[in-house]
Amino acid sequence: MSGWKACSACANGRGVALFSMTPGQTSPVLDGRSTKFWIGGSTPYSDALFYRRMSYNGTANHFIYDAYYYYKNPGAASGMEFSAAQHRPGVWYRWDWQCAYTVGFWRTWDNGGARWVNTPVPCVRPKAYKWQHVVFEGQRVNGKTVFVSFTVDGVKHYVNRTFSPKPVTTTTSWVTFHFQLNGGRYQTDYSVWGDKFKLTYW
Repeated sequence: MSGWKACSACANGRGVALFSMTPGQTSPVLDGRSTKFWIGGSTPYSDALFYRRMSYNGTANHFIYDAYYYYKNPGAASGMEFSAAQHRPGVWYRWDWQCAYTVGFWRTWDNGGARWVNTPVPCVRPKAYKWQHVVFEGQRVNGKTVFVSFTVDGVKHYVNRTFSPKPVTTTTSWVTFHFQLNGGRYQTDYSVWGDKFKLTYW
């Protein structure tokens, strides 16, 4: 899909990274075309966020994020982040999931408290030259952000964490899709190929 945007200063890393997003890749690929996401630069632990506004839906309360990704040099990264977000008048709901290689655990984002919260599930650095499949499920229940579960290569983990949304001055509604690469200790350039990205919400 067209309409993607990207930034580094907004990604809350320790500096500003170089980055690019190149669709239409023919290798590696799962279904005809993939997209290459690249991050580099010179400032350690600087990040790159790629995102797209999907709709102006303010009524959806179920969100399923489904994606495949592929590394050639996973040792260069400090982690990855996957997020679906929904703005509604006065509140911001974020279902951010982070595989933090340097911490060693999968983490969920407490948007109201502005902090990462570890799950008990270990975050294992992906193998090189292999597609990995992830599925994240979240809900908006009684004005709260609920992290239901995530699945990595067919293994499902129930999280059932609930957090408050962040108050904002927004008066309209929309849904966004986010994919983030996190730079490492030496900010070594690396690429990730993404395929079959899908966000389902209702």
